[in-house]
Amino acid sequence: MSSKLIKGSVIIFIGNIIFRVGGYVYRFLMASLLGPAAYGIFGLATPFQGIFQILSAGGLPPAIAKYASEYNALEQHDLARQTVFTALKIMVILGLVFGFVMVFIAAPYIALEFYKKPLALLPLQAVGLITPFSVIVGAFRGAFQSV
Repeated sequence: MSSKLIKGSVIIFIGNIIFRVGGYVYRFLMASLLGPAAYGIFGLATPFQGIFQILSAGGLPPAIAKYASEYNALEQHDLARQTVFTALKIMVILGLVFGFVMVFIAAPYIALEFYKKPLALLPLQAVGLITPFSVIVGAFRGAFQSV
């Protein structure tokens, strides 16, 4: 039992280190490729991806993991599959709605009225286009956690 715990902890620790090093390399490359002004605009736009992803997911990935794993443990595989598909449908609809809101309503307001930076419009609209796909990834993460 304790060797499984230690092995799992080491794997998570190594994955966390790789994730952090990858984040540093990613930021270093983006800063060197974009330059200071474009990297600043990029930094202004990326938090909105997390905000819209959380709004679109609506807390469903942990719910998928919980209920699908319960149904799988009870050998009710149809209910587990239905849970995943229903939550995925809800998340895709919310992702499309919030993506549409971001592209056509929020991005122009944020870029032009709030930041007063027209160059921020396209990165903010890109966040709106990314939102439905990042929500789908969240749904699959919840489904894989349930297994």
